[in-house]
Amino acid sequence: MEGSLLQTNQQEWESIVRVIQVMQMSQTNDWRKKYFSDEQIQQIEEMNKQSYTQEQQAKLAEWGKNWSEEDQRVAMQQWSAVTAELKRLTAAGSDPAGPEAQALAAQWASLISVFTHGDPGIQEGLKTLYTNMAKMPAGERPYPMPYNQEEGAFLRKAIGGYQESQE
Repeated sequence: MEGSLLQTNQQEWESIVRVIQVMQMSQTNDWRKKYFSDEQIQQIEEMNKQSYTQEQQAKLAEWGKNWSEEDQRVAMQQWSAVTAELKRLTAAGSDPAGPEAQALAAQWASLISVFTHGDPGIQEGLKTLYTNMAKMPAGERPYPMPYNQEEGAFLRKAIGGYQESQE
């Protein structure tokens, strides 16, 4: 069953990871055009300007200078796995404070930390980006959201509990 969930979510996370990749890379058009149309690139750049300061954008570009196709593949696998687990736990009616949900929250937090390098400003910018994107009509987003409202609520509760346990 888990393998089929990974396959189901693969496309969604490919899109999300591609955006992260675009945000981290050195902004070479050849690389981005493999994954996005010119319109999507422009939309992502505009969203980044609204979500991150110029200094933060420069950090993201610097961090991503050596982002490779292999990095892309590994990131897609990791995000697909945590998203599949989120969907599974939500569908099963699991407790966000339970051990499985807390393990998921730890994995999620770890993957976010890899992207943000633990930088609080980058973390806030990422939250802003997803908040703004969630407000957009689905057809206007540069890529689909990786989870629905119910799954998002479950994830927020699980991460909230995880963060409290880390304090």
